[in-house]
Amino acid sequence: MPAGPASARLDAANLGLGGALSSAPLPWSLPAPKEPAMPQTPGTDAGTPPLLAIHAGVATLLLNRPAHRNRLHDDDLRTLLDHFRAINADASVRVVVLAGQVLAERPVFCSGYHLGQIGTERAGDTFEPVADALEALRPLTIAALNGSVYGGATDLVLACDFAIGVHGMEMRMPAGALGLHYYPSGISR
Repeated sequence: MPAGPASARLDAANLGLGGALSSAPLPWSLPAPKEPAMPQTPGTDAGTPPLLAIHAGVATLLLNRPAHRNRLHDDDLRTLLDHFRAINADASVRVVVLAGQVLAERPVFCSGYHLGQIGTERAGDTFEPVADALEALRPLTIAALNGSVYGGATDLVLACDFAIGVHGMEMRMPAGALGLHYYPSGISR
């Protein structure tokens, strides 16, 4: 299988599950990268809050703001908390896959918290609880990294039980350089 986000198909064999499962595909795959869009007016193609799909015991959470490198808004963080509650309430869910809809050109799984919301009334007040809730989820969690990871998104990845990345991706946490402090549970991860 060629490396890269366009071919990022996960199955039992490349998850290292071996045995009878090694040739059985899992019921999900990473979304194919989107082709770059034509330049648009600011504020258009903003994407949607994270999406949740549950099928055959697998809950897939999809970050869906590819035009903005899947930056996380306060609404996205509250939506993730709602999705986590729904996942924990559904006893049929055994695995959670956290993935991002990415652009084909310079794929980014998530660029972290939307810095434009710093200074607003509720700026970032839900980021620490989201990472903590992800870490505490009942099912096994997998970060399916089909692109690079920046900022607070690194903590979401570290909160998962497993992370699988594509060739050429990078992870960076520039909060200190921006004058932002780390919260205690993020430091411990």
